[in-house]
Amino acid sequence: MARESKQDRAERQAQELWRFIQVLAAAGNVVEEELRFDQRDPDPSQEPPIPRKWRFDVALPDCRCETTNYRLGRIENIAIEINGIGFSHASRKGQQRDIDKSSEAFAQGWTVLTVTRAMIADGTALDLLARRGVRVVATCTHSSGQTTEGNCARCGAAR
Repeated sequence: MARESKQDRAERQAQELWRFIQVLAAAGNVVEEELRFDQRDPDPSQEPPIPRKWRFDVALPDCRCETTNYRLGRIENIAIEINGIGFSHASRKGQQRDIDKSSEAFAQGWTVLTVTRAMIADGTALDLLARRGVRVVATCTHSSGQTTEGNCARCGAAR
């Protein structure tokens, strides 16, 4: 098998992300890409300094979550951050920036789900969101074949 080029990988990942967003939108969720969540103006003189204008990769603002594990119909702000090998996430400085961003998001009322590109591609990210109570309409990617009322027994997605 030939090694995937950078351009081919970028195109595949863009398609996987597009499908992920389409699944969430088809279920009735408001989905926003590159949502700027930190509305404060950058101020390096403040302690701690207010950083650049942070954005989420994907956001579900005012998402209505429905599950028996939590209050039915509660409203949450859910953000999905997609981390890869690159983009300096692996360096200490990069990890600290990610922690600072997630901490500030939490302080501003967001629940942040951090996933990898592989988790977007294989359906794991959708599984996690569904378990949280986010409405998800998808074609299941699991090979188990077990269904409950026409849905996958593992993730609840349509088969």
